[in-house]
Amino acid sequence: MIKNLAPTSNEDNSVPSAKERFLFYFRKVAPYLILLAASLMPFWFWLIYPFFTGGDDGAVQVSILYDLYYGFQNGFFDSTNHVYMGIYAMNANLFYGLLPHYCMVITTYLFSFMGATLHDGMVFISVLSVFISGIFAYYLVEKITGRKSFGIAGGIAYIFMPYRLFCFFYRFAISEAVAMCFLPIFFYALYRIIHDKEIVIPPYIMLVLSLAGIILSHPFTAIITLIGGVIYLLCNIPYLVRTKRFKKGRFYAYFAGSVVLEIGLVFAFCFPVMEALASGAYRVSVPKVMWTSLEDVISRISQSIQFAGFINFSWRDNYLPTGAGDSLFQWAFGLALFPFLCFLSLFLALLIKKKAQLPYWQLTFTRILVLAVLLIGVPLCFSPRIELLMAFLLYFSIYVIWFIFLSKEKDALLYQNDVIREEFSALWKEGDLYASLIIMVFCLFAIFSPVFWEYAPSILRMCQFPFRFWGLFGFFALIFVAYLCRPLRKISFGAAPLIALACYFLVLQQGGIDKRIYCIEKGNGRIGEPTLDYVLDQDHYGHQNEYFPQIIYEIVYGNEESTYANSLVYSVGRDIVYQRDVPFGIEEYPSPAFLEGKGEGEITYLKTPEVTFHFVLEEDSLVQLPQIYYDGYEAVWEENGKETHLEVENVDGFIAISIPKGEGELKITYPGPLLRQIGRPISWTCFALTWVILGYGLYDEHKKTHAIAQ
Repeated sequence: MIKNLAPTSNEDNSVPSAKERFLFYFRKVAPYLILLAASLMPFWFWLIYPFFTGGDDGAVQVSILYDLYYGFQNGFFDSTNHVYMGIYAMNANLFYGLLPHYCMVITTYLFSFMGATLHDGMVFISVLSVFISGIFAYYLVEKITGRKSFGIAGGIAYIFMPYRLFCFFYRFAISEAVAMCFLPIFFYALYRIIHDKEIVIPPYIMLVLSLAGIILSHPFTAIITLIGGVIYLLCNIPYLVRTKRFKKGRFYAYFAGSVVLEIGLVFAFCFPVMEALASGAYRVSVPKVMWTSLEDVISRISQSIQFAGFINFSWRDNYLPTGAGDSLFQWAFGLALFPFLCFLSLFLALLIKKKAQLPYWQLTFTRILVLAVLLIGVPLCFSPRIELLMAFLLYFSIYVIWFIFLSKEKDALLYQNDVIREEFSALWKEGDLYASLIIMVFCLFAIFSPVFWEYAPSILRMCQFPFRFWGLFGFFALIFVAYLCRPLRKISFGAAPLIALACYFLVLQQGGIDKRIYCIEKGNGRIGEPTLDYVLDQDHYGHQNEYFPQIIYEIVYGNEESTYANSLVYSVGRDIVYQRDVPFGIEEYPSPAFLEGKGEGEITYLKTPEVTFHFVLEEDSLVQLPQIYYDGYEAVWEENGKETHLEVENVDGFIAISIPKGEGELKITYPGPLLRQIGRPISWTCFALTWVILGYGLYDEHKKTHAIAQ
């Protein structure tokens, strides 16, 4: 058994040995090494192969990544309208939460001198997000149960959560998958705000940063996270009253400060998005286009089970090379093999330890050998599935490291049955337990019930697909199980089965297996490192055209008339609507249309969305350019060294500028909407302030903890 060593000496003033020091510090770092290994496992094919493995949104996400990276290389750091849809300047950044994309592109950009690619940046941020979420799930479950090994099980279970891996691999829904990284941070912070004895700053700042991370990654996940947070708080009101939290001024002061910081952090993103959506000018505001009508959402309930992320036998038969019968047997055998061997190995390891009369090292070697044969040897003989082998290897490694070499627990039950019963009885007084139940029921209704959607607020239809609620459901299912396991925390063998069940999620998940079979073994759906040609080639499929002005479609389809007979909507608009190849580069830039007046113009500079023209105008003119209108364009007319700011108008969904008679340069730039221009300094100031406050809070908390220890 390892002593609880201090860094310098133990109670009898003897100096700890090198071995004791090593084991002491290794025990502290071991959970993080285990969680890191678990985080790498689902991404093994992204790590090995130099290509992406497709997915429903693969082309869209990779194209946005390339467009953003192209902007970085050309001096643009706050827009994505450079390559995507060519010179038409489609601006996804005005509507889309791009925090994951920015993180991936910044990583690539910073390490490009080492040959880093967008593939590398994406893999790094994806793995990092999963690892961080595993750490905070570990912290939260450890706090709930009071046991590190239970926390490890919770961290692994969240890392392998099937729905998130399904989002990463099957759907390629990067924004939603990364947003789920922040769920454990948000609820860990909320748990501490409610349950910590002292009211301290760090949990409030973690709450602010995690919610901002979710909002800037995937706004719908933020909506349901807030709903979960409100339910969580309401269920804990009796506890807050009992502990007199409501009578402490700091509780309100810190919450109020958190709200102010939160608004500031997301100001530059949220308010321009809400303004653009409220305008109703873009297709994103049309429910049918965005699949957010009541009928659309209800019609997709039938997909809920299929998209949960777990093994689907009917789906498996479509990809396995064997017949349906063999397929079913093969996968059923693999699914049954893992829990059987894990629980058999646990039973034998405990039996050998208790019954075998052997010296310590011989006993240890015997136990490890039996585990190796059962957890590595047998699977190698019976199952070629790499997910199954990795799950066995992870469980074997954890058992050897944690329960054989680092265990401080005894075999005997340290709790009497009556004590366990008392703890189970006390459990039902926990507000957190009821919050978990209510949130899970809420999510299940959203996932499966048409009636729920008939009465639910329309904002929830932003989900498009009810199966998006699986993320929140999976997290609170984990919390619910953690609470049920808390009375068993003093039973020595209680943690090993939980870790086995957590590792089992890797065996059960569908997304990664889909990509191994479909993309790697069958060679379908691969996406290589994106290039300019690749992104331009995706445009004619119409990806993301919901972010275009609705008026273009209404005119081209014949329901509306253009403002001017020679409007570009009849040429450029048709290219967009009918998904033709789009132009790119200064040579392909279509000629502007003189809607009023006359003259000549020559393009002299183009870095989409920026463009410069030399105009010779015989009279005052209204000139329309082939770039999609979004609020935030600026136009400067320079004549004889004098600059004049001109208004940028929206004509049939394209930018148009009224230019006075004469000869000069027209410069078009896109600094963004006014709210974004105002919001940038606000958000960056709040971001810096948040980290300063967090640093101070952590220092103050450490100082108080050290003083108590003294």
